[in-house]
Amino acid sequence: MSSCTALTLDRRRPLARALLAAWDVAGVVAISACLLTAMATPALAYVDPSVMTYTIQALAAVAVALSAVLGVASTRPGRPRPTPRRGRRSLPLVASCAAAPSRATQACLGDAA
Repeated sequence: MSSCTALTLDRRRPLARALLAAWDVAGVVAISACLLTAMATPALAYVDPSVMTYTIQALAAVAVALSAVLGVASTRPGRPRPTPRRGRRSLPLVASCAAAPSRATQACLGDAA
């Protein structure tokens, strides 16, 4: 083997050891879970169906609240979006009266004699 190949194998060994250790831990956890569920004793308790309806309602309320919070949090705070302009934009009444006062606008504002 060349020195380059030996160097890459040395770099892979810690990763391989970590993966092997993680695999061992996962195996122990899986076997322990199987043994604990196999040896569990039944509770022999009665659960009223109305308890499940309350549980479902509580879970639905949590889901609605979380979706509302995420919807508000996902909107970007800042300037409000400008409304799209359609057609020709007219000037406000006060600005048009001040720019070119006519008899009709003076009568409208009450300045006519």
